[in-house]
Amino acid sequence: MNDFKSPQLRVKERLTSIDFTVFGELAQVKQKGEILGATGSHFEKAHFGAFIWHLIGYERHIKDKMGQQLSIQERASRYVEAFLCLCRLGWYKEAKSLFSLPLEIHDPTSLPLHKQLRIWGRYEEGIKLCKELLGNLDNETDFLCLSELGYMYRELGQLDQAKNYAEKLLSLAEQLNNPLWKARGKANIATIDGIKGEYLSAEIGLNEVLNLAEILPDCDEKFEIINAAYLNLGNCYGYQGKIDQTIACLKKYLKWAEKIKNLIYQAMALRNLGEAYRRINDLNQAIDYTQRSLDLSEQITDEAGIIFSLGNLASIYGQQANFQESEKYFKKQKKRALAISDVASVAHACAGLGEIYSITRKDDLAYQYLNQALDIALDIGERYIELETLIILAEFEEKTHDLKSAINHWQQALHLSEKLNMLSHKENCEQNLERLLNPN
Repeated sequence: MNDFKSPQLRVKERLTSIDFTVFGELAQVKQKGEILGATGSHFEKAHFGAFIWHLIGYERHIKDKMGQQLSIQERASRYVEAFLCLCRLGWYKEAKSLFSLPLEIHDPTSLPLHKQLRIWGRYEEGIKLCKELLGNLDNETDFLCLSELGYMYRELGQLDQAKNYAEKLLSLAEQLNNPLWKARGKANIATIDGIKGEYLSAEIGLNEVLNLAEILPDCDEKFEIINAAYLNLGNCYGYQGKIDQTIACLKKYLKWAEKIKNLIYQAMALRNLGEAYRRINDLNQAIDYTQRSLDLSEQITDEAGIIFSLGNLASIYGQQANFQESEKYFKKQKKRALAISDVASVAHACAGLGEIYSITRKDDLAYQYLNQALDIALDIGERYIELETLIILAEFEEKTHDLKSAINHWQQALHLSEKLNMLSHKENCEQNLERLLNPN
């Protein structure tokens, strides 16, 4: 247990030398800390000292004593610990300020802590933060936490948990008679239904959301809801193999995005149209739409969009058997993802490179990249990338005659495809296991 006798926590004694104004709303914690220092218990002082250490002290220590700059990933980890210290003190308002604090305070484009954790795929930490705040502040905070929890559990493939939080969000919206929140809750539930294979319910729900949103006054939140509804309705048609309906939905989505002049949404629509055309093997159309998406994302410096489009182009060129171009774009994706610590996209790029090297019989590189992708996916809980990588790895191991490992990875992929309700993947795994386990 840390105490104030440790050198790390002596930073508490220099509280007056810290400029808290750079932390925005979190600045109010200074006055509370001064009061606590005079009247608080040893327990409270210990947690406040630890808060100061994680928020500021450790970074100063690294810079002053070791001459190093703290990485943004490590700063996020320190902010998570500082957040938990505030919650242990019951200072939830201040914890909410830290929850929403940009990781690069002086950079106007820097994302808040909770959003950056989600983008990095650090879902377990994001879930921990949301659960601490949920029920301890106000309705707006509860709405944000319920929405984030539903999204993160969905990304982890824990669909029952995800739907539970989506239903709680809808219940809160109905209690408060908030039409925007109702639309968000209905959209979240319908999206999960689509992933679970409850397609009719998903289609009805998402079309209801689009109709409901049309009568709401224009605002950013309304546009976010419509954007998500179009994307997820297109995905729902895609899950069923209704690619013509997917394309029609996405073209309608593109026209809407152009109408409201939102370039990020336009890039999303173009990228998803490219993916739809890839699925029907119209690769020239796929490249055209995806390249337009990439160009637009670069124009507006949307790093997440750039990374997605690079990965999609790499996959299209791979499907075209243009492995040199595919390798080039996966390497570009990996480099851009590493630059912003987007570990999920790093895993995606590594899996793609591993598949290319497996096809082109560069076995050592294939083994290296596929295992790297699997390690990252397991580390961050990215279940969909884990599933895709397990399948590629099993196919690679068959080529290299490592049948024991191939069977093991097909079995893991089967179990995961059942858990994620990925029926086509499940069928593929079953067929390959039957072939390997019963060769006669």
